[in-house]
Amino acid sequence: MSHKLNTDNNWLVPALFMLGKFAGLIVFPVMVGVIIGIYLDIKYKTDPWLFIISVGISFVFSIIGLSINTFKEFRKIEKQIKEQREK
Repeated sequence: MSHKLNTDNNWLVPALFMLGKFAGLIVFPVMVGVIIGIYLDIKYKTDPWLFIISVGISFVFSIIGLSINTFKEFRKIEKQIKEQREK
């Protein structure tokens, strides 16, 4: 039996790239918010209020970034589908 490389999996690399980008949009801002919040709480002795506020603000930035990038990806997918239908 001969096993041929399936070339129909062209979607895998862009999907993994998108997964990494979206995971980064969640993890990095929240981690920055955690670090800044801990630093500010130690500096101003406001435990835990500045931590909670900074994590909340970073979470909002994550949601905004995710929303913007999600709509961009939907537009790209719709454009690709439209181009395939025209062929």
